[in-house]
Amino acid sequence: MRKSNTVTYIAHKGTLIVDPVSELPYTHYTAKGGEADNLTLKPALLKFKAEFPEIAAGVTIVEADGIFDTDDCKQETRTVLPKAQLYTPINPRRRKSTPVEGVAGIKEIDPYGRPVCLSGHPLVLIGRDIKRGEYIWGCPCYHPRYGDETLPCSEANHVACCNKARYGRCYRIKREMTPQINWENPQFARRFINIYNHRSAIERVYSNLKEGYGYRRVHKRNRINVDAHSDRCILAMHMLAYFACQEGKRELMRSWSRMAA
Repeated sequence: MRKSNTVTYIAHKGTLIVDPVSELPYTHYTAKGGEADNLTLKPALLKFKAEFPEIAAGVTIVEADGIFDTDDCKQETRTVLPKAQLYTPINPRRRKSTPVEGVAGIKEIDPYGRPVCLSGHPLVLIGRDIKRGEYIWGCPCYHPRYGDETLPCSEANHVACCNKARYGRCYRIKREMTPQINWENPQFARRFINIYNHRSAIERVYSNLKEGYGYRRVHKRNRINVDAHSDRCILAMHMLAYFACQEGKRELMRSWSRMAA
């Protein structure tokens, strides 16, 4: 696995399927270190579906990192789990900011597809005009629902951008101008953000496995042995969760640091 021009490891990649509510992994998929990350999604979902068919049949949302923000990954998710929709943040890749001319108060469209005002703040997405195929963006400082009054905005910029409107300005932009945003499920919509916040629970699972259950380093070079090591780590986490449920003490689930010692 090559991390840079000078750093190379003999390594494997582990992809976990995790329940963000219980913070427990269902299963895992091990790939070679040099395999692209986005190619590990479909095999992991197929393994999950084969091992837990009843649970997989009810899955409606799959959350993943920005590296999986591709049309192929979205199609693979729908193919394996017909009811599921892939939630990923925007991966700007090599996109650059695009200057905006002839629009008062808007200086550019950033690589993530957000209009940026004169004060340097990205506007907030407040809705879509489905009939016209337009995104509707609002003021990040003064919008009554999505704005943040603590953001700095000089009076001069407020006049030039919003004409000192009480709730700031609205700006419409055609969906074709920002193809990196998912029209059906915009990444900047409040619903998407609230759901994607579950990613923090998934990251805790990775941290616990690595620091408390020996998942960080595997002194094996073959995929079968790495799979076996991963199984042991996940089994240990489930055993501790079982004991915590039996004792009625959820704090045992946070005792991985003591168990590691």
